[in-house]
Amino acid sequence: MAYKTYKVVEGDTLTRIAKKHGTTPQALVRLNDIPGPKMIKPGMEIIVPDNSEHEAVVQAAEEAQAKSVAAAKKKAVAEARAVAAAAENAAAPAFKTIKYTAVEGDTFSKIAKRYGTTPQALVRLNGITGPKQLKPGMEIVIPDNSVHEAAVAAEDKTKALAEQEKAIAKARAAAAAQAVAEARTAAPEFKTLTHKVAAGETLTKIAKKYGTTPQALVRLNGIAGPKMVKPGMEIVVPDNSEHEAAVKAAKEAQAKSIKEAREKADEQARMIVVTRAAAEKAKKKG
Repeated sequence: MAYKTYKVVEGDTLTRIAKKHGTTPQALVRLNDIPGPKMIKPGMEIIVPDNSEHEAVVQAAEEAQAKSVAAAKKKAVAEARAVAAAAENAAAPAFKTIKYTAVEGDTFSKIAKRYGTTPQALVRLNGITGPKQLKPGMEIVIPDNSVHEAAVAAEDKTKALAEQEKAIAKARAAAAAQAVAEARTAAPEFKTLTHKVAAGETLTKIAKKYGTTPQALVRLNGIAGPKMVKPGMEIVVPDNSEHEAAVKAAKEAQAKSIKEAREKADEQARMIVVTRAAAEKAKKKG
């Protein structure tokens, strides 16, 4: 785990600083050899984890998820537009009619409602002076309602596809939020291990080896200065193995989340294709 220096500002607490840098107040207390959480003051410099690698993982997760969402949305929109075009064609076929013989009690309003049209349309279609001219036994021309039904079905399918597109976008946004939340999981509590200084080693070399800074090692070990280390001396250093495990877990969780989001997108796309096929079938039937 890498570390950096942070300058305490007015209103800062160890809890706020720990949350900001993906660690815990207790870890900061141990890392900086502070007697207690309330001992920090504005202007004081302390060592904190450098979470730039963690932020890079989160950023990569967000970008990958955004790309996946955009691709899924683009695919869904293309499918929806194709189905909408098919529905529009189904809704406006060549005008067809059939003959209907009026029975006792029939009115243009009743007939129009039954066949998906209006009394005025029937009057115009049949060249009748007015709606009251209809008599039992009279033959009139009416629209073939199979066309009307196909148009209504196509319109319903188009509306359903629009709702599906919204659902896809919502599901992708939720998946993105979940992926980012998983990637932002707080870093584990600070752990250390013992290192035995070898001949020729300096605090700078040791700090680089364990992903920290010479200043952090000085504070962590209560050493008067960087030049006070000698061969054979045992010092405490950060154990960065847990950080690496956390980064690996974040990447695996992100990969899993993206895979699940893509599978959902594929399923939604499959449903759209099935719906489009149904709309095309309705068109042919009409």
